Amino acid sequence: MTDYVPPGFVSIAHACEAAENSWYAAEIKAAAQQIEAAQKERPRVDDVLGRAISGQFENENRKRALNYALGPIRLEVCRKLRDAFFLGQLTAHYFDPVFGSSDLRSIPTREWATPRVDSVFEIGFYFPLGKPIRTSIFSREDLTGAALVLIAQQELNEFLCGQTFSSVSAKPDTNTKPNKRGRPKGSIFAELDIALFPQIDELLKTGKAQGANGAALLIVKQIAGSGTDVSRAKRVANLYNSKRKLA
Repeated sequence: MTDYVPPGFVSIAHACEAAENSWYAAEIKAAAQQIEAAQKERPRVDDVLGRAISGQFENENRKRALNYALGPIRLEVCRKLRDAFFLGQLTAHYFDPVFGSSDLRSIPTREWATPRVDSVFEIGFYFPLGKPIRTSIFSREDLTGAALVLIAQQELNEFLCGQTFSSVSAKPDTNTKPNKRGRPKGSIFAELDIALFPQIDELLKTGKAQGANGAALLIVKQIAGSGTDVSRAKRVANLYNSKRKLA
């Protein structure tokens, strides 16, 4: 395992930060200003030592408050980047940590629809042979066999320049008709969802589940996507019911 980033590449952590600043600069600035204004309203400390200690705590509290305020934005950034990797708009690279190959490898696009890549956004590393089981009593994640995820700087810059997103809390435009609920046709997960239909058929046939939604919940760990178990199961069940009615 190495933290080395070769010239022309950036780490996934750097890519997330760059995306935040590119897509949500106004929201980040507003959050920082609100936190700073709130801290100015606190009573001043008169003595020098008191001001020094108070200032240190204020800086730490400001960082924590900003991290908390930007939590929803960072989750949204991770989701959008993951979608981009899945759709092939961006490519994630790594050097093989097991065989020590100097060849630059790529994470397959379909891999981004599985839990195998969750560690990429959690710790910035990818496990080509699967995430190992912890063998030590320490809380630090075992990074044996892990590879640092890299993105080409130029590719990232071009992608960010061509993408603009509104605030995650922005209200919908009341002058336009609202979109219909449900996933649009041509869902990026449609093929993966349909591949689960035989299992749903079997669960219903054997009586192990009552209805498509119940069957989908039983196999929810196999369902791709980053939503909750309930929402992903509902997505598959709705698609299953619509396809079976047409059959």
